[in-house]
Amino acid sequence: MTQILATPQMTERADVINVLGNAIKAGVSRNKIKYTREELKNFAPTLVNKPILKDHNATVDNTVGLVTSADSVGEDVPFMGWVKEDGTGILEKIKDKRVKEVSIGAIAAKLVKESDDSDVLLAQGLYALELSLTPVPGVLGTSISQTLEKLQKGEKVRIVENIQLFEKEHEYECPECGKKFDSKKAMND
Repeated sequence: MTQILATPQMTERADVINVLGNAIKAGVSRNKIKYTREELKNFAPTLVNKPILKDHNATVDNTVGLVTSADSVGEDVPFMGWVKEDGTGILEKIKDKRVKEVSIGAIAAKLVKESDDSDVLLAQGLYALELSLTPVPGVLGTSISQTLEKLQKGEKVRIVENIQLFEKEHEYECPECGKKFDSKKAMND
């Protein structure tokens, strides 16, 4: 069964696009900070209503959009929002995929060493400050793209609760063997 939820987004026009993507993924970043599923689950709601910036440069002139929804799904923090053209060609860069990654701007209540012989730090108590557009993310697996483009191509938009559009597949259990599947089609194949 597919479930569709709606919340207000900006009306798309020439200078504004609705966007969606993945803000962060559980794992170790390039700067050796480890983000766990549990921490990201608590982090996701703090991303809602935060600005979308260019390059972590927190100035009014670099604010190009807003995150309107976010949640935690497995290892990912999918989000939706909108971006407005600011005279730098940012919409064109998103549409033609020159900019297709994002990076979180956040503070951590604590950074704890993973183990005595490791240089990896565990982020605890994460709180979002912003989401930045970037060509090279600190965490692999992030993304941003135009919402309308994905829908026009017939791609599934798989986000989470409280966002403009998402598809949630329920888990199906085979009555014969008890094995679980993401869809009836997978169960019947």
